[in-house]
Amino acid sequence: MLISKNSYLVLWLNTDADEKSINKRHKELLKILNIDEIPEYENDISFINYKELRNTENVKSAFHELTNQKKKLYQDFFWFQIVTSKDEKLLKELCRWNIIEATEWWSGLYQSTWKFHYLKNYAIALLLSYEQQKKFDDLDFSNDWPEIVKSFYKIIESDKFWKEFV
Repeated sequence: MLISKNSYLVLWLNTDADEKSINKRHKELLKILNIDEIPEYENDISFINYKELRNTENVKSAFHELTNQKKKLYQDFFWFQIVTSKDEKLLKELCRWNIIEATEWWSGLYQSTWKFHYLKNYAIALLLSYEQQKKFDDLDFSNDWPEIVKSFYKIIESDKFWKEFV
């Protein structure tokens, strides 16, 4: 699963987290897991099963993914980029499973501003929705699936995308 097993989701961090923050969250989660608790955060995504996601193995793996520069690029690409207060608000809506509101707003914001991160957040929200609805088994190419593909295609074709890695 590209999105629902992302290291940023496991550690519940933003893509701008530095190594110190990653290490701190990693240690915090391991301590909580050692006392047989499942760590919860205020804005955890309501439809994610954190009991399965946040275990010692996944937390350690997420830490290693985010501290290895090559692997971190992959994790960055498939996680939300929170740049504005509007992004924060929309991610909170998504966390409450208000997926339609979040995706429509991100799509509209991208179309009106042409800011790269809005398109990226839109595509990731759509993909997360599909992962959670388990629509990979019976893809209906006449509906929204092509929108996900088109969005990711626009992302990798964008000059802004490639500037992110410079």
